[in-house]
Amino acid sequence: MKRRYAVCGLSWRAIHTWIPPIYKNHSNRAELVGVLDIDPLRFDICRKELPETENVPTYMPQIYLIDLHWFLTRYLFYKDFFV
Repeated sequence: MKRRYAVCGLSWRAIHTWIPPIYKNHSNRAELVGVLDIDPLRFDICRKELPETENVPTYMPQIYLIDLHWFLTRYLFYKDFFV
């Protein structure tokens, strides 16, 4: 049975140190099942650096989406107050 891993935060270290061994050294007993980051650009960088991650699901933190929703609803309602 394979251990399943999700990486939270796609830093340089994650992309070059933590994720590659899952595919190169431990593919028979480990699998990457998801990646989470607040910056969507990092998903693209990860896919470029590690093509094996092309089909790995990506997630963004819900708090970021809630903050974006809060801002947009306030902006649409109070748009005359924003400069």
